[in-house]
Amino acid sequence: MEYEHISKLDFENNIGNRVYGIFLARDVDVRLQKDGKTKYLSLNMCDKSFVIDAKKFGATDSEIETLKNGGVYCAAIDIKPYAKSATGYSCTLYNFDIFNEDPSKFVEWADGMEEAQKVIQDTLNIISNSIYKNLVYNVLINNWTEFCTCAAATGHHHNLLGGLVVHTAEVIQQSMIIADYWNNKYGQVFINIPLLVSGALLHDVGKVKEISTDKTSGVIEYTTEAALESHITMCVSMIDVEAYKLQFGYQTYVTDENGNQIPQKQDITLTQEKEALALLKHLILSHHGKKEYGSPMDMNTPEAYILNKADDLSAAMYDYNRKFKTMEKATSNVSWSTNGMIVAYKDSTKA
Repeated sequence: MEYEHISKLDFENNIGNRVYGIFLARDVDVRLQKDGKTKYLSLNMCDKSFVIDAKKFGATDSEIETLKNGGVYCAAIDIKPYAKSATGYSCTLYNFDIFNEDPSKFVEWADGMEEAQKVIQDTLNIISNSIYKNLVYNVLINNWTEFCTCAAATGHHHNLLGGLVVHTAEVIQQSMIIADYWNNKYGQVFINIPLLVSGALLHDVGKVKEISTDKTSGVIEYTTEAALESHITMCVSMIDVEAYKLQFGYQTYVTDENGNQIPQKQDITLTQEKEALALLKHLILSHHGKKEYGSPMDMNTPEAYILNKADDLSAAMYDYNRKFKTMEKATSNVSWSTNGMIVAYKDSTKA
């Protein structure tokens, strides 16, 4: 038999048949079958944007040891009818073996990364004369390499290499559009633009510590640190550390010839820095919108509200676009999440 990359195989028209595919394994998990004793392997077979779940029932200890996240394998795959699946079929590995091919050939990077990086660089220019300039710039630059390659999530949205930088650029652009609308309506300082874009730039930067992204295999998973805190608290810590280094929001002193401590900042400057720091951290702490969604704070400023809506909109539109790619016109897709059943309808005008 001849093995092919799974993205080239026609699964839908081979229901009831066996095909021979090459794939990269992700989300590998060992589970028990209904008898409570026999083990089976659950995994996602991946080939760039093509991802399909599969099972290996009756897995031996040797097979469990062999099949690992990020490994490339060739397998005989039985495609069986399965009414409960959205595709109408399920995939079962009859057997598999390690395949000698570079895992990076199976990895998908987010579209628009270069454009997104330019958006972020241009946004830094927007705050170049603001109180946030050095603080935001330093936090980003200290994490720039990881920031540009990290995924924005493990499974929900922008869950590709480079997804974080693309998502961040989308949030920035949408935030600016919304802010301009309300500033034109209520006055040019109704929305604090430097504060809003600073929050948009940094809102998810903590994910470089929360999420591990393997550039070779494309495996995206939570770090050990994520068991103890979220990207929200990680980001606030990063901001606090940089603020301390810059003495932003802290009074500094020099000693005169008589040994007296002379403050270097006027009270008004120190007050402005403290408020600016607190406002920026508020945007980070509240950007998930609700405490049950992981935000320690409710949204108490218009900038925080805009950031939350732009963040949600970026994630939602990404999910719609991803689903539409595999849907026919005038059809619906049903999936489940922690928020319950999610239905997406693709109308007949969509390409």
